[in-house]
Amino acid sequence: MARPSFSNLGICGAYLRAPLIKLLVVYESSTQYQPRFDFYGIAECIVRNNVGKEMDKAITRAVKSVKLTD
Repeated sequence: MARPSFSNLGICGAYLRAPLIKLLVVYESSTQYQPRFDFYGIAECIVRNNVGKEMDKAITRAVKSVKLTD
């Protein structure tokens, strides 16, 4: 089944077909976003503060799980 084409309406987007055609989403050819917060800086700080503790816990858990054989 082919998708309906509403290009004759002049606006590219996603439409709901009901008794009336309702525009849900408009597609933009380009956008410009401004960062809201320093995602990579925050992630780097969290990793720097936690990687040592988490590695120590993982190594301790791994050492406890080793089964020694004769």
